[in-house]
Amino acid sequence: MAARPAAEKLAAENPKDVQPTLLFADIEQRLGNWQSALEQYDRALVLAPGQGDVVQAQAQTRHDRGPQYWVDFAKQVISTADTQYIARQQGWFEPTSRTVAGFDYEVREVWSPDVQKLDGYAGPFQGWRQRAELYVGQNIDDEGLFVRGGILAGAGTAGPSARIEKRQDSERLTFIGEYHRAYWEYVEGMANDGRRDRLEAQYSRPLDQEERLVGSFFLAANRYGVRGISDVTNSVAPIADLTYALIQARPLVNLTYNIDAEYLFGTKNFFNSQGQEYSPLPITSREIHSAIATISGYVTDYMRYTVSGGYQFDRLDLQSKGPRFTGELSYERTPDFEFGANYIYSAATSRGSGDIVNRYGLYLLTRF
Repeated sequence: MAARPAAEKLAAENPKDVQPTLLFADIEQRLGNWQSALEQYDRALVLAPGQGDVVQAQAQTRHDRGPQYWVDFAKQVISTADTQYIARQQGWFEPTSRTVAGFDYEVREVWSPDVQKLDGYAGPFQGWRQRAELYVGQNIDDEGLFVRGGILAGAGTAGPSARIEKRQDSERLTFIGEYHRAYWEYVEGMANDGRRDRLEAQYSRPLDQEERLVGSFFLAANRYGVRGISDVTNSVAPIADLTYALIQARPLVNLTYNIDAEYLFGTKNFFNSQGQEYSPLPITSREIHSAIATISGYVTDYMRYTVSGGYQFDRLDLQSKGPRFTGELSYERTPDFEFGANYIYSAATSRGSGDIVNRYGLYLLTRF
């Protein structure tokens, strides 16, 4: 952040020199002020029309950060449990030069042979569920700050959401608050209108001078509820992630070690009409350790791939363990449109069982 005012001043004092403008653009990119970076690239192209590296940087920034619309379809099958058909739409645009507005809408058709209902008895479940978020955000360049507020809907209820991100060089500090987000991690959450209240802090930064090693840490406090019951259980959820860029030229190779934990407390007891204890939202404590290798590159000029593989286990429940594989193939002939297919095979560690998740998906993405 200290370099930004000096670079901005240098560019202002040398309006006919392209180099200070490009230096300021690079700093804005690093800080995440991408709208400002695009403005600097525009100014640079006035001073140096057609300069190749500037044209490429401008196009890449618009490609990565500009307004877009995304839709994907997936089938998810969990062995001995549920089958889900999932459709999701996401998109955002810029009402003003520093404001973004967007939406996230998801609908699922679910079938499960055995679900714990609110009355305390298990039985099959089949139905549709939807959830959505509408939001507006504002980027404040001088402070390296992004502030976003939104409305959540789903699970028979609605609530607010908020996000504040502070950027400094390559460091990111983010605070998130959500009230009554529809919670679908378990099929009981869909059957019983599960919802989650959450306060979360996130922090990430490079840990070496070359920025090949990046560490991230998340800490969240959660309260879970279902229809008519606001506090089924509570939890604290720390997550730590360490990623090393083993190869930075294509194909890119990253190695990641992750700890995804959640520890429950204050869980309420529920009994059905026969006095049998049950839980309308069967969340369990977990501490999942995973080691993953990811490779990404291009098959052709227009087709890229990403594959990853590794192993994960739950230290609190050693039955929940197994390999994890993912793959995605994307085709992008023009910068404005791409489509692809993806696949996930994983142990369902977050459910505290030995079940296997198989998920197949297709997506379409347009940029404008």
